[in-house]
Amino acid sequence: MIGMIITGHGNFASGLTSSAEWFIGNLDNCVTVDFHIQDAPEVFYDHLLATVEFLSYCDSIIVLSDLVGGVPFQLSAQIANEKKNMQVVGGTNMGMLIEIAVARQEEGMTVEKLADIAVQIGQQQVAKFNFDEVKDDEENKI
Repeated sequence: MIGMIITGHGNFASGLTSSAEWFIGNLDNCVTVDFHIQDAPEVFYDHLLATVEFLSYCDSIIVLSDLVGGVPFQLSAQIANEKKNMQVVGGTNMGMLIEIAVARQEEGMTVEKLADIAVQIGQQQVAKFNFDEVKDDEENKI
C-alpha cells in the first residue's frame, strides 16, 4: 500500500484534503502536514519526519507539496533522500490529488509510477478557458 502525505504552506494541505474528500470520500493512509507561518522550519521538519515514521507500515510513501522549491517541498525531499520508496511531487492541485488517491490503490502500482502520473495529471489540470470554443459551439447549435 502507498501512503500519502499532503503538505504545504498555511492550510493548503488540510484544505485541499478536505476538498478532495468531498469528491471521493475519506483518504485512507493519508496524513496532512500544514506549515504555518509561526512554525520554525526545524519543528516542521520534525513533524514531517514523525509523519513518515507514522506511515512506516506502508510499502512506500508519496508526498504531495504545494510549491516546488518551497520549505515543505525541500524538507520532504531531504527526508525522501534518506528513505527508501519515497517520492516527492510539487505543484499539487485538486485534480492531481483526486487521481493519485484513486490510482495508488491499483494493483501493481509503484510509488515511482504514481509520482509520474501525478506530474502528468497536474499539468493536464491547468488550462485557460477558451471563449472562441464556446462561441463555435453556440453557433453550431443553431
